[in-house]
Amino acid sequence: MGLENRNIYKYNYSYNYMKTIALKEKTFQVLQELKKKEKAESFDELLTNLIVKPNTPKSLFGSLKGKTKSFTRKEREDIWKDRI
Repeated sequence: MGLENRNIYKYNYSYNYMKTIALKEKTFQVLQELKKKEKAESFDELLTNLIVKPNTPKSLFGSLKGKTKSFTRKEREDIWKDRI
């Protein structure tokens, strides 16, 4: 029973350690700007959100709507000519 409590305490204790990382000045400035933009309270919150937050949506269906132009009749004929 005492050993189980010690393990739980050990995990909680080690979880709260702070770490230091080395950054170039430019990288630090970019992180500061991003922290303001994302309204993060700390760099830890910012980095966690960047890591956890998916960069792409689950579906890209319709993402190009209005960003592409229609094929011309000649382009469509050329595409179908290649398939026959």
